[in-house]
Amino acid sequence: MDQEKSANLQILEGIISNMNLNLSIEEKIKEGEICYYINGEKASQIIGHRGETLDALQYLMNQIVNKENSYEEYTRVSVDADFYRERRIRTLISLANKLSHQAFNTKKEVELEPMNSYERRIIHSALQDSEEATTRSEGEGKFRHIIVVPNVEQINYGSSTEFKKKGPTRTKSFGYDKRKF
Repeated sequence: MDQEKSANLQILEGIISNMNLNLSIEEKIKEGEICYYINGEKASQIIGHRGETLDALQYLMNQIVNKENSYEEYTRVSVDADFYRERRIRTLISLANKLSHQAFNTKKEVELEPMNSYERRIIHSALQDSEEATTRSEGEGKFRHIIVVPNVEQINYGSSTEFKKKGPTRTKSFGYDKRKF
């Protein structure tokens, strides 16, 4: 098993050396997952636009590690450079909280840009217990994105007696001009 791990590490080192980058790679096993940490001065170059290069390397290493494994023996593989994935998780959770407040305050749905399934899962999890908003995914393939939906039931209209006297504060005209008779 150690020879396989070192062989997989050598493959990743070969890929990175062909990119003409002088980086070091650490291989660790955490909770049944093989983690590759890429370090060095130019580690940020391997991340790519929004982590696309890092995602491609991770996909490639997943295929290499699991090429002969069955579904029951599947081993998760993660590739991280310059702690990009940790920073991205914190950024997405912060974004989710900010957008849930925005959706709740404006009482309008907020549409996010398309994301991969891993990032969408982080947003869904961050707002899972939120009282202000819920989430749903729409679209297909690379255009799949999240919509943050405000919890309108939670909106406080004031005391119930005040509501009965004045009614709801918003009215709809349905596109017609209001006329007085």
